[in-house]
Amino acid sequence: LADRAAKNGAYFVNALKQVATEHPSLIREVRGMGLLIGVEFTDADIAALVIAGLFQRYILAAYTLNNPCVIRFEPPLIIEREQINQVVDAFSQALIDCSKLLSSLETAQSITHQT
Repeated sequence: LADRAAKNGAYFVNALKQVATEHPSLIREVRGMGLLIGVEFTDADIAALVIAGLFQRYILAAYTLNNPCVIRFEPPLIIEREQINQVVDAFSQALIDCSKLLSSLETAQSITHQT
């Protein structure tokens, strides 16, 4: 079970890091050991938006206890690769939604400042 957790954890972290490269303005770092994984965002509000986006996709994630910019994934040791892929896909979609929202807010602010 420990060996499986280590292998699946490495797979999970690498997949999350790949997604993170697509959103460098949102994600500062992906880190983890085994299946205890943390994703540090550039801002606590972004972390909150991503948690909400994951929740909409039936994925539970939570803040770490000491840093609201970091969310954690703590799947069971028996998680399958297919389930990891589902979480990574949901994470990617939540980040895309967050980026779109931030973009629309920036557009609205620039319009407001021009008037």
